[in-house]
Amino acid sequence: MAFIIDGTTGIATVDGSVSAPSQRGQDINSGISYAADSIKFSTNGVERMSITNSGVSGTGVGGKIKKFVYAAMSSDFGMNSTNETDVGGMTASIAKTNASNNTLVELTFAPYMAGSGAGQYAIRVYRDSTKIYENGNGFYRTADDLKATLSSIRFLDTGVNDTSSHTYKMTAQRTQGSNGFSIYSNSLLLNSITLTEMEP
Repeated sequence: MAFIIDGTTGIATVDGSVSAPSQRGQDINSGISYAADSIKFSTNGVERMSITNSGVSGTGVGGKIKKFVYAAMSSDFGMNSTNETDVGGMTASIAKTNASNNTLVELTFAPYMAGSGAGQYAIRVYRDSTKIYENGNGFYRTADDLKATLSSIRFLDTGVNDTSSHTYKMTAQRTQGSNGFSIYSNSLLLNSITLTEMEP
């Protein structure tokens, strides 16, 4: 393995591989290697992080991140209905780069229930027209106490086996009482939906 030192272009080395990186310490299978438009970091002969034209990806507990989509609420949402209603701003779409990967779905929101007395709202998440999450007690209050039982939803959707675009959304439905339900778009509350393609 040789280094090339050039007064114009700098220092160059062979590409190497994740199992035999061209730049390393005493550990022969941990270090930095290169490929076309890629810089790869490895430990124990396994790629842990890669920088490519598409961005940065790396391995973790949930696998390698391949794609990331984020959408935040830009206006207030309010409802008071027994009809299931889409929560405005809590919608995002993603097309996976590999059909065998999964989608990590994360929704964060700060709910509020107006009025007084008991009330209850169900919270659901859909992929296109398919319901993939439901909490019948997603947000409720008793006659004497306001209770936010849900301020975030996080789960891995393993039900998509293609690279088509799929739209995820959150809905709410009043199931008890007569109180209104709101989510305010204050930027400090960070009401948002995030979709992350994860490689198993």
